[in-house]
Amino acid sequence: MKAGARLFVDEVRSGSSYDSNNDMRVHFGLGSASKLDSMQVRWPSGLTEKFDGLAVDKIHTLKEGSGIPVPDAPLKN
Repeated sequence: MKAGARLFVDEVRSGSSYDSNNDMRVHFGLGSASKLDSMQVRWPSGLTEKFDGLAVDKIHTLKEGSGIPVPDAPLKN
């Protein structure tokens, strides 16, 4: 996620031990930022999508296939 000059990165971890589960939501504290520039999600399938126009102070449910596809970036050596 990008908000102003800051870039936020997090990862969903679905389970950590036998018969347990973690919260599947990702939470970002934006500090004084009042808007999001964009959000990118890399899905387990390998698809990367961009989501624009997301409001702050809201819970958003993002679904694979509903964003703008982002071409794969070339790997740097």
